[in-house]
Amino acid sequence: MQATLKNCVAVVSGASRGAGRGIAIELGAAGATVYVTGRSTRAQPADTYADILALSGLDAVPGSLDGTGEEVTQAGGRGIAVRCDHTREDEVAKLFAQVQRDKGKLDLLVNNAWGGHETFNGVFEAPFWEHSLAQWDSMFDRGVRNHLLASRFAAPTMVAQGGGLIL
Repeated sequence: MQATLKNCVAVVSGASRGAGRGIAIELGAAGATVYVTGRSTRAQPADTYADILALSGLDAVPGSLDGTGEEVTQAGGRGIAVRCDHTREDEVAKLFAQVQRDKGKLDLLVNNAWGGHETFNGVFEAPFWEHSLAQWDSMFDRGVRNHLLASRFAAPTMVAQGGGLIL
């Protein structure tokens, strides 16, 4: 594959596992430098998965930032793992300051961090009106709010450089 994103600097939030991990690896395969962010490192897994682990019967949630960063690099890009709780404004500010300090630019932000699992009750089949408001509050507070917060810190850099993409 041709490295079509060779000079691209990207941040992918929630990149420890799932869609975020896959997106980060594919950006790496296209040659991008990818800051993979989230709360789960090998040394310090996120501590908010107890309920969903109990529902699933798993001992631990798979995936880590370290692993994703290594996979991005193996795919042909450069993976940089940064632990960041995207619900905390100070940590998000620190992340984007690091990207600016290290690279001087930001071309792409992929908002993927989501925290709805903290109140997920394991029921997919129920209509939305039967799910608890606590579950919806969790999805909005740790999903939509996370995306807004990261976008607020990414946008000034993108505006100043005359371009960028927020997903």
